[in-house]
Amino acid sequence: MSDHLRQQILAGFETVLTGLTTTATRCYLSRVRLLPRDHDNALLLRAGPESIETLSLYRPSPQLRRFRVEIAIVVRATDALDAAINVILAEVEVALAAAGVLTTIPAQSLAVAEVGAPQQVQGEQQAALAVVGVDVTYTATEGDPTGATP
Repeated sequence: MSDHLRQQILAGFETVLTGLTTTATRCYLSRVRLLPRDHDNALLLRAGPESIETLSLYRPSPQLRRFRVEIAIVVRATDALDAAINVILAEVEVALAAAGVLTTIPAQSLAVAEVGAPQQVQGEQQAALAVVGVDVTYTATEGDPTGATP
């Protein structure tokens, strides 16, 4: 069986966002990630909420799905915290707009939904993170969570 569409979407984001100038290969598909003491900037991808709207009374019904991918931008705590987060956010937005992000999902749209305020994270090294919500809208057929429809 193929992966759930949510997993396919997350994997697509990981592929596109790995290799950005500021975060390099430090893009992780993980809710929790131990970063080394001397870590550099990184991205953590995780599944957010999903809403499903049934589009027909007939079964199996086409569904309009809205799935939020949450991207946690993790940076070392510095005086220029907002500037560092904004540089990474710009790279993320450019990468998502330029690439065929979700080549396995035919009809989808992406929208950067919100950027959370930076939060200080205490640990062996001070860091800060801001969470960006990216909404992915796509269609699927009821009972088939592994295949998208045009």
